[in-house]
Amino acid sequence: MTGREAAARRRALVCVGPTVLALGALTVYPGVWVLWLSFQRRIPIFDVSRFAGFENYAFLAVDSRFWSAAR
Repeated sequence: MTGREAAARRRALVCVGPTVLALGALTVYPGVWVLWLSFQRRIPIFDVSRFAGFENYAFLAVDSRFWSAAR
């Protein structure tokens, strides 16, 4: 790679890098946050939160209303 090609590549990374970081932050962070919240048992009116683990998913696995809505 010549010096000119390397400079063009750096310039491209400088232009595209912030956009890639912003899009990553705007998609990855909310995804991780939703995953974390799915493992919580929250009662917002009382500001109570506790770690529930897979209880929420176990409940969905046997909930007939969930499966009828998922069809």
